[in-house]
Amino acid sequence: MGILMVHTQQLWCFHPPVPESSLTGTIANYFIYTFMTGKVYKVFNMLFGVSFFIILSRAEAKGIDFRARFVWRLLLLAFIGYMHEFVYTWEALLEYGLFGIPLVFFYKLDKKKVLVLAISCLLISPFYGIAYQHFFPSSQSGEIVQMMDNDPLNIENNQSAWNFLCAHISDNAKHSTVDRLNLMKTDGPFTTFGLFLIGLFLAKIRFFENLELKKSLYKKIFYISTGVFGLLYGIRILFLTPDSLLSEIFKSYSSEFVASVLVSGFMLLYSTRIRSFLDYLIPYGKMGLTNYIAQSVFGLIFFTQAMLGFNDQGIIVRELIAVLFFVSQIFLCSCWLRYFAYGPFEWFWRSATYLKWVPFRKKSQ
Repeated sequence: MGILMVHTQQLWCFHPPVPESSLTGTIANYFIYTFMTGKVYKVFNMLFGVSFFIILSRAEAKGIDFRARFVWRLLLLAFIGYMHEFVYTWEALLEYGLFGIPLVFFYKLDKKKVLVLAISCLLISPFYGIAYQHFFPSSQSGEIVQMMDNDPLNIENNQSAWNFLCAHISDNAKHSTVDRLNLMKTDGPFTTFGLFLIGLFLAKIRFFENLELKKSLYKKIFYISTGVFGLLYGIRILFLTPDSLLSEIFKSYSSEFVASVLVSGFMLLYSTRIRSFLDYLIPYGKMGLTNYIAQSVFGLIFFTQAMLGFNDQGIIVRELIAVLFFVSQIFLCSCWLRYFAYGPFEWFWRSATYLKWVPFRKKSQ
């Protein structure tokens, strides 16, 4: 939901960026930018490392070395990401498919060494980005601006929805993946892989199991992460200029602590009576890939000028539409999984991984 809200605020609404005259709109923009933008996707990165361990450890328990097939699975994910690029320019699946491959060499690594390596990657990340921009000053900002300006999503016109859609897909087929690959070189490869390793470490220590026994751990992580984020954020706001070198470094580090707050906070909630309510999200999670791609189609239809054009609304209206869509997805996923074993894209991914037809419909009870 966080990723959907960030995309709704920013990536589908560059033109026209509606000035926020209301106090609630200003607060909403500030909240999303401060606590979600550049943070929530890092939870996704971490969970990728968790799922990697779950898949390989379950196969290992059956006496199967799944690493080679996992590489094939990631190449399939990169292919899905490439196809997704036709619809949505700023997607992450291609990055996951490529950066996830080195994980297979770290599966059997001792958990302490995994943690040290993960922390090292996250510490290096902002310095890598700064160094890259120093030696290739036009690479990152130039590519991002060019991608924004050239994308038909961000061009106001009076063409029909069909012509717009064809132009958008055609433009992405020619340019989007190349631009995305170029952007991946500058946009924190150390952060992405470091968070993959954090997820692998958490899975190795069974962080998400035996919740009652780990409540105190979740609380410590939550309070420490909140305190460190508050300290870094306060220093940035009070003592540093926004574009300074130190400000960018603090910003990078603080986003990891926000992600830590989100994860530990969720685990604290899940260890309470609220768990029965949160369990309604399980079908949504089982169809995570399908839902992610569906959100892109939703954004294309609802927030582009040639389609429904709701990007001319204020932030509150846009986010309300997005949250209602998210809620509808929860309901649809629950209904879908009554009759089908997998979501459509999950079924394709699983069948292609094993190179055989996996049963799609559930057997009649």
